[in-house]
Amino acid sequence: MNAHRVASDFDEVALLASLHLVAYSMKLTAIYLCFFQLIQEVNASRLLVAYSVEVLLENHARRVASDFDEVALLASLHLVAYSMKLTACSTN
Repeated sequence: MNAHRVASDFDEVALLASLHLVAYSMKLTAIYLCFFQLIQEVNASRLLVAYSVEVLLENHARRVASDFDEVALLASLHLVAYSMKLTACSTN
């Protein structure tokens, strides 16, 4: 019974992590599209804008990766805590 609850909770955490990643991917796409439009409109400083966009996207991608790593770590810790509870229940 506890094992099913643990599996269900872990699936929920994994789903939330996936949704979190999808949301960030959508944000990255929106940012990219906005800056792509800006690049098309600004011909004089095209290279400077392109470089700025690249730097911004790279920084945002690092933050996204860091946030996703944090969610994955929390999911792992969640699973470890439930495993410890199951072990404690089975030894009693």
